[in-house]
Amino acid sequence: SNSPTSKGRNLVIRTPNHANSAVLERLFVEISNKDWKYT
Repeated sequence: SNSPTSKGRNLVIRTPNHANSAVLERLFVEISNKDWKYT
């Protein structure tokens, strides 16, 4: 599991996850703001 392929795979997997978490975080904030407005 120390081969260059697995390392590259980890990088490829890690980067989209980080991007997705940022997008989900923004979505969550927007939804929270909408919920707050509608309350």
